[in-house]
Amino acid sequence: MLAGPPPTAFPAPPFDHLSRRAESKGFSLVEVVMAIGIIAFSFVALFGLLPTGLKVFRESIDGANETWILQSLSSMAQVTEWSKLPSLGRDKGGDIFYFDEEGRLIDTESRPGAAAKELRLYAVKLLVEDFAVPQDGGGKTVHPSARRVIAIIASYPNPQAMTSFEEIQNAEDLEKYTGRQGLKFRSFLVAQMDSGLR
Repeated sequence: MLAGPPPTAFPAPPFDHLSRRAESKGFSLVEVVMAIGIIAFSFVALFGLLPTGLKVFRESIDGANETWILQSLSSMAQVTEWSKLPSLGRDKGGDIFYFDEEGRLIDTESRPGAAAKELRLYAVKLLVEDFAVPQDGGGKTVHPSARRVIAIIASYPNPQAMTSFEEIQNAEDLEKYTGRQGLKFRSFLVAQMDSGLR
């Protein structure tokens, strides 16, 4: 049998490669804390943008719904008999119309729906006026075959908007109105379709 140096005779390596590899796996506590801090800072900035984003989103939905509401009211006014058109105006006993979150008519003040009060999102009333045409020398002439319809739109869940909405009963109140408590004003013209058939 060959005699050789005992296994303990070789010098030990300066460091163990296996233990160094095990130490390099994972993150240190400082690295973890810094990563959490960066993520928290980013989330705070993103959460700060949420109210602005939600406001813009709500305004775009309201704008689209106002378009649907005006189309619905314009169609209703256009098919109303010409002599009865002024009676759509609130100052002549006209109704208040209630619309849901999709701009659909759900009920009116005179004909409330059974479960519609929970669905109301917009309250709308109309003011119907003569349509005055400006003249060259100044002054205005009332056009006999056209009417101007003003739609006053309020956010139904907003108490301030509804208070202002109830205060406006005619065109004079509308001219005095200076507040912006959630009311929108839109107008359109209605023409007498059979005006030339006399």
